[in-house]
Amino acid sequence: MIRGLAVFIIAYAIYSWWNPQPQVQASAAWGMPLGFFGGLIGALYGTGGPFYVIYMSLRRLESYAFRATFAALFVFEGLFRIAGYAGVGMLDRQLWMVFLISLPVTLVMLYLGSQVHTRLSRTMFQRMISGLLLVSGAVLLVKTL
Repeated sequence: MIRGLAVFIIAYAIYSWWNPQPQVQASAAWGMPLGFFGGLIGALYGTGGPFYVIYMSLRRLESYAFRATFAALFVFEGLFRIAGYAGVGMLDRQLWMVFLISLPVTLVMLYLGSQVHTRLSRTMFQRMISGLLLVSGAVLLVKTL
């Protein structure tokens, strides 16, 4: 099942690279079912993000709206995951240390990303998203081998 998911993500990434302006526009009504599916896949496999990216790409959001929506989504998803992990006793000192060590790098990369995205055309932004999806799918596929 994970291999199928990886192949789907890779196929969509290749498709969206060559078609950075989607021919189809998803309606807002698709947000709830795809959000549920992305959350379910994220809970099961730790990789719901590609579905959110695909949906937001099909919504044809501007890059700033895309980034803001994606960031808000991951904040809430992260809070729910933290609560779940805390509920089953998985948050230990070592995990908090990894979090604290990675936080400065995360903040620097967020800043750099905010500087870069404002200089990108819509097509280039979509191609970067496609590239990230391709890498995500490839990593997921390699994990299954």
